Amino acid sequence: MSGAGGGLGQQVRILLKVLDGAVFLLAGAAVALVVFTANRGFDFLDSGFYLVNLTAGGREHQLTSAFFYLAPFFMMLSGDVAAFRLFGLVLLLGSGALFAAALLKLHRSIFLEETAAGLTRAVVAAFVLSGVMLYYFWFIRDPSYNLLVSVLTNATAACVAFILAGAGRRTILAAATLAGLLIGIGLFVKVTSGVAFLMLTTGAMLGPRITRSKRHPEALV
Repeated sequence: MSGAGGGLGQQVRILLKVLDGAVFLLAGAAVALVVFTANRGFDFLDSGFYLVNLTAGGREHQLTSAFFYLAPFFMMLSGDVAAFRLFGLVLLLGSGALFAAALLKLHRSIFLEETAAGLTRAVVAAFVLSGVMLYYFWFIRDPSYNLLVSVLTNATAACVAFILAGAGRRTILAAATLAGLLIGIGLFVKVTSGVAFLMLTTGAMLGPRITRSKRHPEALV
């Protein structure tokens, strides 16, 4: 029986490696597509209007809320549309990498084992990478309102995962501080997202404490 179980486990590992490789290829192809076509024309969105408006000396108060926040970065890049798109890609991938690191930390804190650790890291990295690249659905390349929300969501989820993982007092303090900053930004970019970030962070901070107090009420005395 143990031999059969070991064989099944080996088959699962092989399947995960194949799936992991396929997801990495798809996500890598999406990244390459955005990078190599960053200098192409505008997308079929209203973002082209706002970018042209800025380069033509338009006023920032004429922009939507998302482009109001993104405008300083666009102007900092000298109005280069290709650089602006790559800047958005870096933000998206960076927030995804932070989320993947936090998710792995949470995984280790739950299972307390390093079994197939390399495979776990690869699978998590592959699926997080593919997840963040879903922003470019229908090949939307310009940073926009949706990109801001995606970056904020990834970063807040990372903070929540670090807090839940109990990654040390300093790490938890840093994660909680960053989460507070992200909540503030989220409330300005999209109120409902900011409220959701606040609820998630509050739950992560208070949930384990409430659970422990119910299991061990003497700890409150």
